[in-house]
Amino acid sequence: MDFGTRLANARKEKGFTQDDLEKATGINKRLISRYEKNDTMPSIDVARKLATALQVSLDYLTGLDYSLFINDPEMTKLLKGYEQLKDEDKAVIKKMLKAFSFYSKIEETQNNMA
Repeated sequence: MDFGTRLANARKEKGFTQDDLEKATGINKRLISRYEKNDTMPSIDVARKLATALQVSLDYLTGLDYSLFINDPEMTKLLKGYEQLKDEDKAVIKKMLKAFSFYSKIEETQNNMA
């Protein structure tokens, strides 16, 4: 997926029109449209403004990281507080996520065997 498609998807997931994104960033909606069509690429400063307004990472917009785009406001809020947790609490969270992931794989395997 290219930058323009990611930008458009993130904008729509946020429930923004191009007008809304213009208001949030100060970037002209015609220019936003050109970014979404991949007619031109934004500077790093402009891309950062877009990412901030859409609450996604620059890595997501540029295709470097799929894992940071979570379309769940409650989870996003929880993840933003992660860095303030104690190291032992972070370790517990990591163990829990690994356990859920492992369980999901087992469940998927069982379903495929049935």
